[in-house]
Formats: sequence, structure tokens, C-alpha cells
Amino acid sequence: MISLVSIKGKSLTPKNKYATVICLKAHVDSNLLSVIQYMPLTHAMDSDDGKHAATKILNPKTMNPHILLVEDEVRIAQLVELELSDAGYQVNIAHDGQVGLELAQAIQPDAIVLDWTLPNLTGLEICQQLRAAGNAVPIVFATAMDDPPHRQAAMAAGANAYVVKPYSIHDLMETLTAQLPACVAA
Repeated sequence: MISLVSIKGKSLTPKNKYATVICLKAHVDSNLLSVIQYMPLTHAMDSDDGKHAATKILNPKTMNPHILLVEDEVRIAQLVELELSDAGYQVNIAHDGQVGLELAQAIQPDAIVLDWTLPNLTGLEICQQLRAAGNAVPIVFATAMDDPPHRQAAMAAGANAYVVKPYSIHDLMETLTAQLPACVAA
């Protein structure tokens, strides 16, 4: 199947069916990136002048662990993204529960960091829906919900770990590393 995508108004078409890339088609709305579509394509070339256009060839042997961070507090998300990126992780962010669920299903990250309280779907609902669909991705809750009933509900829903806010970035990275398969750990 041949897919077409447009980035910054330039049409992209597949060139080499043997190379795999990921293209992110998005728009900026009030300085927040909203993901519209995340699609795997074959190696894409700018159809106007033959040069590469906003694509990244993915080599499974050299890829950094891919983390989906679902956090509605923008400043916390930006800080965590910066720290994880500096540590060698590839990070996608969703500030909304429904978008987080859709991204988790579309991009198949190596691990998910979930806040509990999110717009549209809670972190618990995301975890439950992913597990009900058979998705075994490691899920780490990073939340201010510190009471035993919340911890128990998260673990019963299929969470792998639970980190309480405020947490140190070191503790979060240590928890993530412990949850990632050895082949993708940073």
C-alpha cells in the first residue's frame, strides 16, 4: 500500500520499499503539538526536488527506547521529555487521555508513563483498555495519587510500576529502565 503525506506543504512519496521510516503529520495549535496521524511509510523523498524531507530511517539495532508520556501538566511533560531525551530516550507526549490511548495503539512505544488524572480518559482507563486489547507494553504510573487504593487499582489494571509525584527524574528513569526489555534499555 502506498501512502502519501504532506509536511510543511510539500508532498512526500515513497522511494525505496526496503527502508522503513516514521512520518509524523501534525499541526500546531496554540503552541501545543497535536498529533493527527502517525504512520509507517517506506523511505520518503520530497517529490519536488528529490531531497529527504522530515523522515528518519529506523534501524531496530540503533533505535533509542521509545517512551510515550501521557501527562496533562505541560511544564511537567516538557521537563520530563527534556530529561528523558538527554538520557537517550525518544519521547512522544500526549496531554489528553484519549490522545494518549490512540498514540499508544498507533506508535507502539517501548514503555508508557501515565499520569492518573487526565482529560477525557484517566490513566487507569488507558491502562485497562490497553490490557483488554492484549497490549503488554510496560506501563509506569507517575502520579500524585499516593494512597493505597489508587496503587492497588493501577496494579490490578495491569500497571508494571508506580512512581509518586513529586518524583526525581533519576527515580523515573531507573523505574523505566527496570521495565524495559534488555534489548531496548537505554
